[in-house]
Amino acid sequence: MMRPLILAISLCFPSNAPSSSMCSCLIRPMSDSARGIAELRTADIVFVGRVTSVVDTTQAGGVVHFRRATFAVQLGWKGTVGNSITVFTPTGGGACGFEFAVGTQYLVFAMAEANGVIHTRGCSATQPLATARGYLVGLREPRIRYAPADSGSQSR
Repeated sequence: MMRPLILAISLCFPSNAPSSSMCSCLIRPMSDSARGIAELRTADIVFVGRVTSVVDTTQAGGVVHFRRATFAVQLGWKGTVGNSITVFTPTGGGACGFEFAVGTQYLVFAMAEANGVIHTRGCSATQPLATARGYLVGLREPRIRYAPADSGSQSR
């Protein structure tokens, strides 16, 4: 009984991983296009957006608990997606959070909780748009297209 427990603990805290990538993900090998399709099926919300702000939220004692990233949405494939959306992600490598950077565009695969909180984590297919070409092929045409923020119009 002790061996499975030790194995489980060692998978959570790999000894040779850098601190920024302490999360281990079990991802079945497949093409980016196929993974995009698979992630679209399991995610509640899928969109492309540019990060407009990132704020760390703290819990008692000042410990950072979650990172809150707000996006200006440009394209939407699934879920209720307005022209702005806030996504939470855990902080710290061991918590499998995602490091969003202000000004960067991302393809986001997120989950929605019953209370309306939207979140993603490091093991999802969320990634900078610059590296998401294969995923976009699998997703095909978006359901929603928003015009750039400065134009004030939306097309569907």
